[in-house]
Amino acid sequence: MVMRAAVELQVLDVIAKAGPGAQLSPYQIVSRLPAADTLVSNPDAPEMLDRMLRLLASHSILTCSLVNDDRDQSPDRALVGRRLYGLAPVAKYFVPNQDGVSLAPFLNLAKEKAFASSWYQLKGAVLEGGIPFQRAHGSSPFEYLRKDHIPG
Repeated sequence: MVMRAAVELQVLDVIAKAGPGAQLSPYQIVSRLPAADTLVSNPDAPEMLDRMLRLLASHSILTCSLVNDDRDQSPDRALVGRRLYGLAPVAKYFVPNQDGVSLAPFLNLAKEKAFASSWYQLKGAVLEGGIPFQRAHGSSPFEYLRKDHIPG
């Protein structure tokens, strides 16, 4: 779910737009999010985002570097050993390529509540038969989406 939130917030896009090999602090990322007033509405956003980014770095989706720079005047400079995040090689699949294509929409669909709830039916499908999605919702995924249950 952290990856889904990062994709929805366009965190990977922000880092990618900073250029190849760029590393940004959580404060810098939050200040560049499409919702420009994020810092005004949630002053804890950089700290919250840092927790998410650390998790993504632990799974090698992002890189993380620890720096100390006394000349840095950003609000997160008080952190001992400020963390900077960059894109790891696998992150390229979740950032639009030159054709504007990425796996981000698929991730959002796969983590959408209706699709995620199907996993809870996997045991029953193995033991009793059936398709997990149909067991959870009474229809195929295509019929379900046709009924205006479009994720988003």
